[in-house]
Amino acid sequence: MLIALIALQSDFELLDDSDTSFSMGFKENEETLDPASLIKRNKRILRSYQSLIRSAVTLDGLMDSENGGKSKL
Repeated sequence: MLIALIALQSDFELLDDSDTSFSMGFKENEETLDPASLIKRNKRILRSYQSLIRSAVTLDGLMDSENGGKSKL
């Protein structure tokens, strides 16, 4: 279920795994990015992941209830 929901996402983003130091910015494409903006971006992406997981769990529960409590997964 979760994989199907991910496949429907047109703007699915991955977390940035850049090794950064919080005492200074890092360079990407010749410009310095603020570590705070990286944290905000990753938090936004995590909220999106959590929303997808909650949706998948809810849909799975609804499917179970329609099948009389027997999951086909």
